[in-house]
Amino acid sequence: MIKELSFTNNENGFILPYVLFITSLVFIIVTTNIMMYGNDLQLTENQIEQVKIETLFQMQREKFKQEMKEHGLPKPVTTYLFPDGTVKITIIRSTDQVHELNIDITTNNNQHYSIANTLVINNDHLKAISN
Repeated sequence: MIKELSFTNNENGFILPYVLFITSLVFIIVTTNIMMYGNDLQLTENQIEQVKIETLFQMQREKFKQEMKEHGLPKPVTTYLFPDGTVKITIIRSTDQVHELNIDITTNNNQHYSIANTLVINNDHLKAISN
């Protein structure tokens, strides 16, 4: 009969690699979730700023159109202050019916956005066309 040695038959030492593997796997999963949460926070903040910029653009366009209806073509550089930020409109080129505008939008969090916009006037109705 073959006699087995006691140290080759003892399996107590084989648990350690399993524990280390499971611990490292849990650590990787937790770290990944924390990083994803941080990225989601940044993404949400950027989306909120984008919505503010779009809202400011629409607000300034309506205010500019209303001002044109009431007073005619305003000064070459017009600045509007809104609760969410500041909008600066520069008239680049203006003809009888077509006005090319450069619009600079700055939110309260110092996010800056600039867009060129064309405003077309037909029969005392103002219609905006974005380029």
